[in-house]
Amino acid sequence: MVDRISFLRPLSGEKPSELQIKARQAQQEKPSIRAQLKAAKEGQQPKAPTKDKSQDLEV
Repeated sequence: MVDRISFLRPLSGEKPSELQIKARQAQQEKPSIRAQLKAAKEGQQPKAPTKDKSQDLEV
């Protein structure tokens, strides 16, 4: 349907339906945000435990 409307056709001459297919394929290849966050979290080194301020106080 979109291919029949001339003013929606890109200047490159491609059919809009072809562009939609390419966009869907590119989106499927990209990992989800959740997967990206998980990979980033696994790549980080764990932080050293913070020092408790109450241990610094002398009685």
